Amino acid sequence: MRRKLQRKVIEEKPSYSREEIQWLLEHLGDPSPEIRDELVFTSLARGIQEELFSLDQFQFISEEVSSDEGLYKEIDSRGVSALKRSFRALIYANLLSADGNEHSLFYKGLKADIRNAMLSQGLYYLKKEKDTTGFSSQYG
Repeated sequence: MRRKLQRKVIEEKPSYSREEIQWLLEHLGDPSPEIRDELVFTSLARGIQEELFSLDQFQFISEEVSSDEGLYKEIDSRGVSALKRSFRALIYANLLSADGNEHSLFYKGLKADIRNAMLSQGLYYLKKEKDTTGFSSQYG
């Protein structure tokens, strides 16, 4: 799956299956910078910003990324937990930005309860997150 997704990063207008999106979400915040930064975040952010995903896929991503405690998960932990939270927060920002952009295919595409949960979790995250690690020799 990884190789298949890596080829899509360089395609002009790639399309993604649900299984591919699920794999990307499962590797959000991966300890490997090659997977986390160059593949997962690049693919998800580009897919949202360039409207490569369908509205159904956009909603699937929002539901998956905001489930299982969202940004609250292990808020006092560092390391991989902090990577997962910070990259989840970046995807939240992309989802919320597209949802609020009247020129976007995804304008008002978030379900109200998910939008509200993301905004609430985002505020909590900004208030409670203590890990301010920048570049890490271990995680990139």
